[in-house]
Amino acid sequence: CNETVVLKTLKFQHNFEATNYERDRIDAMAMERLTSSPHVIDIFANCANSVVTEFADGERVGTLADTKKKTPLARLKIARDIARGLADVHSIDGDDEATFVHFDVNLANVVSIGGRLKLNDFNIGVMRKRNETSGKACGFPAQYSNPQWRSPEEANDSKHLSEKVDVFSLGHILFRLICLHEPWHKLEPGYKKGEEVRSQYVNEQVKRGILPTIPKEVVETSDAEVAIIRKAMLACYTFDPEKRSSARSIANFLDRGLAELSKYTSRRRPGKDHWGSFRLGKKYS
Repeated sequence: CNETVVLKTLKFQHNFEATNYERDRIDAMAMERLTSSPHVIDIFANCANSVVTEFADGERVGTLADTKKKTPLARLKIARDIARGLADVHSIDGDDEATFVHFDVNLANVVSIGGRLKLNDFNIGVMRKRNETSGKACGFPAQYSNPQWRSPEEANDSKHLSEKVDVFSLGHILFRLICLHEPWHKLEPGYKKGEEVRSQYVNEQVKRGILPTIPKEVVETSDAEVAIIRKAMLACYTFDPEKRSSARSIANFLDRGLAELSKYTSRRRPGKDHWGSFRLGKKYS
């Protein structure tokens, strides 16, 4: 076999810590349980703080978004595949109820391997407990303060979070695909120089359910591909987690849009039609 793999292990100068051991155990468990998903990184071996996985040989998602923006349907395929990966993560025990939450969905944790996008880095994931009385999965508390990729319920320090925090963060990835910069970027109106001030400002906005500014050209687009991704993004951004779509619903919506637009690629006239010349229809507008 001539395949390149990655070995991640504890550095010699670092001491063993039970907390990090548990995180690495969760990371390995998640990858092992998700080997059936083509959109989750494959694990080959694990022992304590060491793990052997696939080598990510492709470009970052942000780079792909920038280089593929003129390639018809490329960004829609990227969006669909990432959503599929997240839906698979939430479906470890079936689609009925999410029992595992990634809890750190962002651009850095999506890698490209052999041209396929895969979710990675599950070490702060949450294995949800089940209420013995109701039979429902229990909520869990917010833990991490960086507001850029977090949901309103996390910013408001809820103790009863669900898998819907991942769906909100997925919305930020879709934002990057069509807005061509990260959410709460320095281009944001009201941005103040300085990381601490910026973090406080963003956190207050997120708490109130205020979204990062969507560029006018995205809001008013006639590009059917961008419009479909935008609609999925806004569904992810629903303030109330109970009303927020599931990752599977988002993935299925993007897949239907991709299938429908794929029918029309042969009708484009090179040099005459820009992508988006086709009718959007009510469900994409």
